Amino acid sequence: DQRRQTAVIHWVDAQWQLPAPAVVPAGRPHRLTTNVRRAAGATPATGWTVRYEVTGGEPAGFAPNGQTAVEVPVDAQGLASVDIQQLASAAGATTVSIQILRPGIVNNGAPVVVGQGWTSITWSAPGLAVQINGPQSIPAGTEATFRIDVTNPGDIASRDVVVSTQLPPSLEFLGANPPPQQLGERFDWRMGDIGPRETRTIQLRSMARLGGDIRFGVQARSADGVTSQGTFASRVNKASLALVMTGPPTAFVGDTVTFRLEVANTGDQPLSNVKLTSNFDAGLEHDKGLRSPVAWVLGDLQPGQRDVRGITFIVRQPGQLCVGMEATADGAEIAPARACVNATVKQVSSLQVAKAGPAEVAVGGTAEYTIEVTNNGNTPLTNVRIIDQYSDNLFPTAGTKGYAVENGAITWTIPELGPGVQVRRRIACQAVRADGNAVNQVRVETQEGVVGGDEVVTRIIAAGPSFAPRRLPVEDLRGAAESGNVNADGALKIDVRATNDSAKVGDSLTYFITLTNARQVSDRQVKLRITLPEGLTFAKFGGRYQAKPLGPENRVIEVTPIAEMRPGEAIDGMKLEVHAAEAGKYRIEVEAVSQRSTSGVKVEQATTVFP
Repeated sequence: DQRRQTAVIHWVDAQWQLPAPAVVPAGRPHRLTTNVRRAAGATPATGWTVRYEVTGGEPAGFAPNGQTAVEVPVDAQGLASVDIQQLASAAGATTVSIQILRPGIVNNGAPVVVGQGWTSITWSAPGLAVQINGPQSIPAGTEATFRIDVTNPGDIASRDVVVSTQLPPSLEFLGANPPPQQLGERFDWRMGDIGPRETRTIQLRSMARLGGDIRFGVQARSADGVTSQGTFASRVNKASLALVMTGPPTAFVGDTVTFRLEVANTGDQPLSNVKLTSNFDAGLEHDKGLRSPVAWVLGDLQPGQRDVRGITFIVRQPGQLCVGMEATADGAEIAPARACVNATVKQVSSLQVAKAGPAEVAVGGTAEYTIEVTNNGNTPLTNVRIIDQYSDNLFPTAGTKGYAVENGAITWTIPELGPGVQVRRRIACQAVRADGNAVNQVRVETQEGVVGGDEVVTRIIAAGPSFAPRRLPVEDLRGAAESGNVNADGALKIDVRATNDSAKVGDSLTYFITLTNARQVSDRQVKLRITLPEGLTFAKFGGRYQAKPLGPENRVIEVTPIAEMRPGEAIDGMKLEVHAAEAGKYRIEVEAVSQRSTSGVKVEQATTVFP
């Protein structure tokens, strides 16, 4: 009897259902309910108790006092319910331990734990986080871009998010993507809803105006009451090295131009090893023959000190010619500068006139005179008139073709005399009586007002009886052809031939074009343009040179410019093909312009299209 132990067996006549894990918005209360019934499942287990206890995770408490453990009796429906709520609103999870207690039945004993388990509550919450990225060092006077990332780290959307910032005085707002709303000095971005784990980015552009440390913040807030702020610190470095370069805006080819350079230490610290490096275009020739780049070593510059100097060039080519310059110093930002000059060819109109002939001729003999007219300028001269006046004791008998007799003088008219071009004219005269000083004068004048002239003095000596001259008409000097003459007479010629002068609607028409330089000198930059009338449509162009149609209807066709056409050269084989679109009578226009034919040459070709 002294070695006896007693065991108590509890026969449990019940079944229970614990509350399932739940996801609940942060800050909201959640009800936990445990269903306890007798084994048959129909009778509530009244008198029983369910114990709830917070055992881990986000801090939470049970109603009504926020205690971490509570015992709830099973009611008449078999339910034991209690409300749980976070102690601080935040995203996370809370673990709750649950015990089923049956009341004691032996001598009013203590309740007995007959079952246990656990559940969890995941508190869902929107979140906001702001991060700013940008340069840590910004040179004053330069543009800086900042990246603002607004993230929702929560597991539900943040509603109606608004992002705001106010830039410090050192930064000037230039723009942003997306663009903000500006309210005074504040900038707002309305981002709408930002989903869970989603990030929105703002690119903010600003100009650094003032040196020194800068710091600015960006705030984000949502309609859920969630707020966040990010800050960014940087420094604007005031450029201590400055370079200014100026030069003439325009110049003529051959002029000498000087660019002024001013290097300054605008900071508050000395600068050492200051250097200047210049790069210049090929159309500029350094006055001392140095090749690009040219460098100078200036040494040290004290705060506020300036160094002024110049660099000189000879302009060799027309066009926009630029000089780039960089100033460098130890520990300082590079200071660049650039200046350009627009160079043109100076328009110079100049004539050189030379007349040559015999110093002496006998009465009855023939004296031959040569006139050379040269355009020494760089622009064409137009309507060049040569007026050759002879002594009364000399009678012209023959001359170079193309002359006219006006008021006793022999004249030639040249439509255009190009730069560097020379023309030669010859005249033969018969000596009729003795004259110790027979003066023969030539005068040349142009439409541009350029005038030149020369004269030859011939002594006419008597050689026997006096000579009675016959007044002969001036004829061509056939034996005095212009050998070696660089005559600019003549013009461009255009010949257009059609395979058919008529067609029906829908047919194709082909035109063959030949371009000829009828001058005795070369011509340059020859441009050919074809204009089609309405009713004819462009199909294709063939030949040595390519062509492209212009305009919305392709009615103007331009041929690739011909760099040079030699004297008498003809360019043939150019073939234009068009389609007859509508019935009617049409004219195709072909026009050519060149360096020597600035006013252009134009021909037309008629075509009839029948229905």
